Parts: sequence; C-alpha cells; structure tokens
Amino acid sequence: LEFKLTTANGTCWASLREFLKRTTSTAVCIQEHRLDSEEELAKADAWCRTNGWQAHCSKAASSTAGGEASGGTAVLVRKGIGICEADDILQPKPRRVAAKVNIPGGRQVLIVAAYFKCSIGMTGTNLDLFQAIGEAMNEWGGAAAVGADFNATPQEVEDIMGTRNAEQKIVAPVAPRGTCAGAKGNQGRLIDFFLMTHDLTGAIN
Repeated sequence: LEFKLTTANGTCWASLREFLKRTTSTAVCIQEHRLDSEEELAKADAWCRTNGWQAHCSKAASSTAGGEASGGTAVLVRKGIGICEADDILQPKPRRVAAKVNIPGGRQVLIVAAYFKCSIGMTGTNLDLFQAIGEAMNEWGGAAAVGADFNATPQEVEDIMGTRNAEQKIVAPVAPRGTCAGAKGNQGRLIDFFLMTHDLTGAIN
C-alpha cells in the first residue's frame, strides 16, 4: 500500500480545504491555516472528519493589531489511518505541530508540519525552530519526516544540518519554477520540501 506524503502552504484555510478536496495524498503537512480560535479549529476538525480526514492542529498566532492571524500548522491523514498527537515530544505552537502516524508495514512515524519565518534565512527564530524539531526527532529516536515551508532553499537548510546529514536527508520536488512564485517575471524559489530520516527512503512517496 502506497503512503503518499505532501506538504502544502495554502496561506489560508479556505484554499487549503480546496486542496484537500482534490489531493490524492495519504497524509498532508499543512502550513498557514490561520485559524486562531478553538471554535475555528473545532469547525475545521469537523470539516476534516466529514471529508475523510483526521487532523492534529496547532493554533495560529493572533494579530496584536487586529489583522489576520499568522501561521497555524497541521498534520492530516486519511480516515482509517492511525494518528495520535506527539505533544509530549514537540509542543504545538503556531509554527509547528507533530503527530505519530501509522504507515504500511506496521511502523509508527513521527510527522512534523512546520512553517519558518520569511526573509530571515536560517537564523534567529528559524534556527530555534529547526533546533527544536531536531531535538524532538532525537528524542523520538525512530523514523521521522518533517514537511515544511522552510522559507529557505534545500542548500541553505543543508548548510546548517552539520552532523545531522548522516542521519537525515532532504527530499525536495523537481520544481524548475520553484514552489513559491516570485514577482511577475521572476523565478520562484524552492522552499517547500521534506527532511526525513534515511530509513524512510522508499517507504514514503
């Protein structure tokens, strides 16, 4: 049985809903659903269940200026696939959430959805987030995959991985135009991809 994992930044819940209606993926790592209240999250969870999905979400960060909320992440799997929260390993925050998911072969995998801040590269807040995810993966000690909007290229992420290169690998799509569109006439950037343990090679598409 094929297990297909996708990462998707929809910039809002409405567009993510449309994506979830048409994707053929088994599991999806979501960024920027922008839902910042328990009521909104409950409605989103109900929609997921009605449409064949199970979700574990983190709440988006509310705006202090009265504008749109920012961030909000989620790990979704098809109904019937085992999933449970991994809050004991990685506490949910607006830019991260983790779940333990059962994949074919009787294995349980740690799946993390993450959203890195734009325009700062792998420094500051982003470096802290990267390190927190790395510590969670080390604590888990088993197969793990991170689907993220890194707001950085695979090379930029690889540059800060250091000794983790021996334990984890970057899995990026073939996307000549990038995964994030640039301004009109400019080349997009490849910033949405996966970081996973080597033992998942071939087990997840």
